[in-house]
Amino acid sequence: FAGIQEHSPTERGRLAPVVADRVSYNTTLSALERGQCWPHTLQLLQSMRQVLSPDIVSLNTSIKACARGQSWLGALAILAELTSQ
Repeated sequence: FAGIQEHSPTERGRLAPVVADRVSYNTTLSALERGQCWPHTLQLLQSMRQVLSPDIVSLNTSIKACARGQSWLGALAILAELTSQ
């Protein structure tokens, strides 16, 4: 394929690290929500808070994940955070 370069395993280790941004966090949160993995959604939301502030999409997706998993306390905690912003 033109323009695609092969990298040896040692070269791959020297590639720039991936930096997660809000879009990548929200995409992953959405995938976890659709996969009905609400505990992982909450864990990722917590990790996200250490790096950047969750936006309305992050919080809404996490609420939806909790609702699917019937974790009403988790959903209410996020909703309380949302209303305090």
